[in-house]
Amino acid sequence: MARTQQHDRTEKNAIKERGRLVNHCFPWIGKLPIEEVGTAEIRGILDRILKHRILDTAHRVRQTLSCVFRYAIAHERAERDPAHALADFLPAHRKKQFTHIEDPHLLGAAARDSRFHRDVRDRVCA
Repeated sequence: MARTQQHDRTEKNAIKERGRLVNHCFPWIGKLPIEEVGTAEIRGILDRILKHRILDTAHRVRQTLSCVFRYAIAHERAERDPAHALADFLPAHRKKQFTHIEDPHLLGAAARDSRFHRDVRDRVCA
């Protein structure tokens, strides 16, 4: 059996990627020949993942499927990459804004206040 080269991937990452394929892709497209898998099948997979509101997993599954199709194209087992065609189908990641203090005087007061509460909590718990 031929071994493929894993580019910059750790064993842990390979296990996670395979798990995503096993959980989300193989039940629906696992028995199909790769040349018969199209954008409709991949879109169905991504829709099922998005229905559970797991946007990050949907992006990762699409990316992994695209890697599989690029490998198949390089080894003349597929003609195109239908996962790449769905790159804009998924909504973009939203950047989370964390609360922060902009005024330096309030920052000092908050730091002093948090130290005070920590000291009181330590004395109460002791």
